Amino acid sequence: AIAEAAVKAQHFYEGSGYKVNRMSWIKPNFLWMMFRSGWAAKQNQERILSIRLPRENFLEILRDGVFAMFKEVGDLYARDDRQRWEEDLKTHTTRIQWDPDHTPRGSKTARRAIQLGIKEDIRKKFATEWDIEIDDITEFVQEQREHVEEDNLEALLVISEQSFEFDDLDLKKKVGLP
Repeated sequence: AIAEAAVKAQHFYEGSGYKVNRMSWIKPNFLWMMFRSGWAAKQNQERILSIRLPRENFLEILRDGVFAMFKEVGDLYARDDRQRWEEDLKTHTTRIQWDPDHTPRGSKTARRAIQLGIKEDIRKKFATEWDIEIDDITEFVQEQREHVEEDNLEALLVISEQSFEFDDLDLKKKVGLP
Protein backbone atom coordinates (compact mmCIF):
# COMPACT_ATOMS: atom_id res chain seq x y z
CA ALA A 1 0.00 0.00 0.00
CA ILE A 2 2.80 2.46 0.89
CA ALA A 3 4.76 1.81 -2.31
CA GLU A 4 1.74 2.08 -4.61
CA ALA A 5 0.55 5.28 -2.97
CA ALA A 6 4.04 6.83 -3.02
CA VAL A 7 4.56 6.10 -6.71
CA LYS A 8 1.13 7.48 -7.58
CA ALA A 9 1.47 10.65 -5.46
CA GLN A 10 5.24 11.06 -5.91
CA HIS A 11 5.37 11.68 -2.16
CA PHE A 12 5.00 9.70 1.05
CA TYR A 13 2.07 10.43 3.32
CA GLU A 14 0.68 8.99 6.50
CA GLY A 15 -2.70 7.91 5.09
CA SER A 16 -0.91 5.31 2.95
CA GLY A 17 0.49 3.48 5.97
CA TYR A 18 3.72 5.46 5.93
CA LYS A 19 4.54 6.36 9.52
CA VAL A 20 5.77 9.93 9.71
CA ASN A 21 6.89 9.57 13.34
CA ARG A 22 9.44 6.81 12.60
CA MET A 23 12.95 7.20 11.26
CA SER A 24 13.29 6.43 7.56
CA TRP A 25 16.59 5.26 6.13
CA ILE A 26 17.88 6.42 2.77
CA LYS A 27 20.16 3.80 1.27
CA PRO A 28 21.74 5.31 -1.86
CA ASN A 29 23.72 2.18 -2.71
CA PHE A 30 21.87 -0.35 -4.88
CA LEU A 31 23.73 -3.53 -3.91
CA TRP A 32 23.61 -2.63 -0.21
CA MET A 33 19.83 -2.27 -0.55
CA MET A 34 19.63 -5.59 -2.38
CA PHE A 35 21.55 -7.22 0.46
CA ARG A 36 19.26 -5.59 3.06
CA SER A 37 16.04 -6.53 1.25
CA GLY A 38 17.17 -9.94 0.03
CA TRP A 39 16.58 -8.75 -3.53
CA ALA A 40 12.97 -7.86 -2.57
CA ALA A 41 12.36 -11.26 -0.97
CA LYS A 42 12.48 -10.44 2.77
CA GLN A 43 9.25 -9.94 4.67
CA ASN A 44 8.00 -6.33 4.57
CA GLN A 45 10.72 -5.51 2.03
CA GLU A 46 9.11 -7.01 -1.04
CA ARG A 47 8.79 -3.65 -2.81
CA ILE A 48 11.79 -1.61 -3.91
CA LEU A 49 11.44 2.05 -4.76
CA SER A 50 13.99 4.16 -6.57
CA ILE A 51 13.91 7.71 -5.24
CA ARG A 52 15.60 10.69 -6.85
CA LEU A 53 15.79 13.96 -5.03
CA PRO A 54 17.42 17.24 -6.00
CA ARG A 55 21.09 17.69 -5.18
CA GLU A 56 20.43 20.62 -2.83
CA ASN A 57 18.03 18.47 -0.79
CA PHE A 58 20.56 15.65 -0.49
CA LEU A 59 23.17 18.18 0.66
CA GLU A 60 20.68 19.50 3.25
CA ILE A 61 20.31 15.97 4.61
CA LEU A 62 24.10 15.60 4.82
CA ARG A 63 24.51 18.99 6.53
CA ASP A 64 21.98 17.98 9.19
CA GLY A 65 23.72 14.66 9.81
CA VAL A 66 25.31 13.34 12.98
CA PHE A 67 27.01 9.95 13.18
CA ALA A 68 24.63 7.35 14.60
CA MET A 69 27.35 5.82 16.81
CA PHE A 70 30.03 7.68 18.76
CA LYS A 71 32.74 5.23 17.68
CA GLU A 72 32.28 6.43 14.05
CA VAL A 73 32.86 10.14 14.66
CA GLY A 74 36.62 10.07 14.02
CA ASP A 75 38.21 13.42 14.81
CA LEU A 76 34.97 15.44 14.65
CA TYR A 77 34.87 15.48 18.44
CA ALA A 78 37.59 15.22 21.05
CA ARG A 79 37.78 11.66 22.37
CA ASP A 80 36.20 12.78 25.65
CA ASP A 81 33.51 14.90 23.99
CA ARG A 82 30.77 12.30 24.03
CA GLN A 83 28.47 14.80 25.74
CA ARG A 84 28.70 17.23 22.79
CA TRP A 85 27.94 14.37 20.38
CA GLU A 86 24.90 13.38 22.48
CA GLU A 87 23.68 17.02 22.38
CA ASP A 88 24.10 17.04 18.59
CA LEU A 89 21.99 13.88 18.41
CA LYS A 90 19.19 15.77 20.18
CA THR A 91 19.30 18.79 17.87
CA HIS A 92 19.83 17.13 14.47
CA THR A 93 17.31 14.94 12.69
CA THR A 94 19.63 12.99 10.40
CA ARG A 95 21.81 10.01 11.35
CA ILE A 96 24.88 9.06 9.32
CA GLN A 97 26.07 5.49 9.22
CA TRP A 98 28.70 3.86 7.01
CA ASP A 99 28.26 0.14 6.38
CA PRO A 100 30.16 -2.31 4.21
CA ASP A 101 28.99 -2.43 0.61
CA HIS A 102 28.04 -5.88 -0.67
CA THR A 103 28.53 -8.03 -3.73
CA PRO A 104 25.47 -9.30 -5.62
CA ARG A 105 25.61 -12.50 -3.55
CA GLY A 106 25.69 -10.52 -0.30
CA SER A 107 29.34 -10.78 0.73
CA LYS A 108 30.81 -7.68 2.34
CA THR A 109 33.34 -5.62 0.43
CA ALA A 110 35.98 -3.14 1.61
CA ARG A 111 34.02 -0.28 0.04
CA ARG A 112 31.67 1.54 2.42
CA ALA A 113 28.09 2.57 1.67
CA ILE A 114 26.44 5.52 3.42
CA GLN A 115 23.06 5.16 5.08
CA LEU A 116 21.11 8.25 6.15
CA GLY A 117 18.43 7.99 8.81
CA ILE A 118 15.97 10.88 8.66
CA LYS A 119 13.28 11.89 11.13
CA GLU A 120 11.18 14.86 12.21
CA ASP A 121 11.75 18.04 10.14
CA ILE A 122 14.02 16.52 7.49
CA ARG A 123 11.74 13.51 7.12
CA LYS A 124 8.70 15.76 6.70
CA LYS A 125 10.47 17.75 3.98
CA PHE A 126 11.56 14.53 2.27
CA ALA A 127 8.14 12.91 2.49
CA THR A 128 5.86 15.81 1.62
CA GLU A 129 7.66 18.99 0.54
CA TRP A 130 10.63 18.22 -1.68
CA ASP A 131 10.23 17.57 -5.39
CA ILE A 132 11.24 13.91 -5.49
CA GLU A 133 10.74 11.25 -8.15
CA ILE A 134 9.63 7.80 -7.03
CA ASP A 135 9.71 4.73 -9.27
CA ASP A 136 8.78 1.18 -8.38
CA ILE A 137 11.69 -1.00 -9.53
CA THR A 138 10.46 -4.19 -7.83
CA GLU A 139 9.93 -6.11 -11.08
CA PHE A 140 13.45 -5.23 -12.26
CA VAL A 141 14.89 -6.32 -8.89
CA GLN A 142 13.01 -9.64 -8.99
CA GLU A 143 14.33 -10.33 -12.51
CA GLN A 144 17.88 -9.61 -11.36
CA ARG A 145 17.43 -11.78 -8.26
CA GLU A 146 16.81 -14.72 -10.60
CA HIS A 147 20.24 -14.16 -12.19
CA VAL A 148 21.87 -14.13 -8.74
CA GLU A 149 20.00 -17.28 -7.64
CA GLU A 150 20.98 -19.04 -10.90
CA ASP A 151 24.62 -17.93 -10.43
CA ASN A 152 24.40 -16.12 -13.77
CA LEU A 153 26.12 -12.86 -12.80
CA GLU A 154 27.10 -12.19 -16.42
CA ALA A 155 23.42 -11.45 -17.12
CA LEU A 156 22.97 -9.38 -13.96
CA LEU A 157 22.12 -5.71 -14.42
CA VAL A 158 22.56 -3.26 -11.57
CA ILE A 159 21.62 0.37 -11.26
CA SER A 160 24.37 2.66 -12.50
CA GLU A 161 25.84 4.63 -9.61
CA GLN A 162 28.10 7.64 -9.57
CA SER A 163 30.08 9.16 -6.74
CA PHE A 164 28.32 12.15 -5.23
CA GLU A 165 30.95 14.87 -5.51
CA PHE A 166 30.95 18.16 -3.61
CA ASP A 167 33.65 20.66 -2.63
CA ASP A 168 32.62 21.63 0.91
CA LEU A 169 35.60 20.38 2.97
CA ASP A 170 33.82 20.87 6.31
CA LEU A 171 30.87 18.81 5.10
CA LYS A 172 33.18 16.10 3.79
CA LYS A 173 34.81 15.89 7.23
CA LYS A 174 31.40 15.86 8.91
CA VAL A 175 30.18 12.86 6.89
CA GLY A 176 33.49 10.99 7.14
CA LEU A 177 34.93 11.49 3.66
CA PRO A 178 38.63 12.16 2.97
